[in-house]
Amino acid sequence: MTQVLPESGETYQQIVFDGLDLSRGAYRDCVFDECSFIGTNLRAADFSGSRFEKCQFNDADSDSP
Repeated sequence: MTQVLPESGETYQQIVFDGLDLSRGAYRDCVFDECSFIGTNLRAADFSGSRFEKCQFNDADSDSP
């Protein structure tokens, strides 16, 4: 399985981000449409201007309560 790392300004549709460490990265102005974040480390990641549409977050680790 190929791992996809998001890049700023890109659009991602129906992508499964499984077990990735996206912590402290900058993924600005992205569109995530029907994506799944499974066991993904999102702590201190910068998603400024990004949109999440119909996404699922399962066992994702983030700074959000």
